[in-house]
Amino acid sequence: MLERNERLIVRKRIFYALFNRKEVKLNMEKLITRKEAAKLLGISIATLDEARNSGLISYIQYVPNGCVYFTDAALQEYIAKSTHRAKPMEKRVTYRNIRRG
Repeated sequence: MLERNERLIVRKRIFYALFNRKEVKLNMEKLITRKEAAKLLGISIATLDEARNSGLISYIQYVPNGCVYFTDAALQEYIAKSTHRAKPMEKRVTYRNIRRG
């Protein structure tokens, strides 16, 4: 039977082996706070909260009435929803009005 110290060493090795697997690392995303998200998007915190409350952006909240976090994927999805294509310019070559004589 293994001694206590040996069992702890084996547990640590198993933990590090599982933690360092690439599949585990890919699923762990960095959580972004409201302040950081607003700064990244270039909008105010109030605008970010309004978008969150209207369902335009997904968020993570572990405890009711607790801190709100966003993921990078959620911010990219919000940018994609909020971005509109530019209207094509008119065919007018100059801004000057043409004189008619």
